[in-house]
Amino acid sequence: MKNLIVEIIETASQKAGSQRKLEKELGLGRGFLTLVKTGERGLPEIAQMKLEDYLNLKRGAFRATSLIITEKDPKKISFLAKIAKAEEKAWKFMGDQKAEESVKQILETSKKIVKRITNK
Repeated sequence: MKNLIVEIIETASQKAGSQRKLEKELGLGRGFLTLVKTGERGLPEIAQMKLEDYLNLKRGAFRATSLIITEKDPKKISFLAKIAKAEEKAWKFMGDQKAEESVKQILETSKKIVKRITNK
């Protein structure tokens, strides 16, 4: 799951020109994205939304993947891991016109389930 976060951050960093520029764009302090990539910190919800907008992703596109980093409850982690796996598969299809509608449905379902389980 962490690999998806790393891939998303690296993709956005390339678009921004550097990881530091991306951090500024997202309103994060210097080095914060490094902590997210190593799993030491979770991505704040507002930064996640800005990142989704920055990459033109649907809202909630990698919510479970982001939440799993900081979740402490083993039952929630197990559940979120399943959703995060689907998010990771969906990410690989982004840009493929034939698969895009299926990806959108997977991500929308993922978003609803995560919202229900986390009450967020």
